[in-house]
Amino acid sequence: MKRKLNAEEMEHEIGIAIIALGNINHRNLSEVAQQQLRIAKDALERTRE
Repeated sequence: MKRKLNAEEMEHEIGIAIIALGNINHRNLSEVAQQQLRIAKDALERTRE
C-alpha cells in the first residue's frame, strides 16, 4: 500500500511539478493546451500557499 506524503514531501513534489510544467515548450502546443497548462500550474501554486 502506498503511504501518504507528509507536508514537506508534498511541497517538494508540487515544486517539481511546477518546474516541469514551466519547462514544457509552449511553441509546440495549441492555445487550449497552453491554457490548460497555465490552469494546472496556477492550481499547483495555490496548493503550496
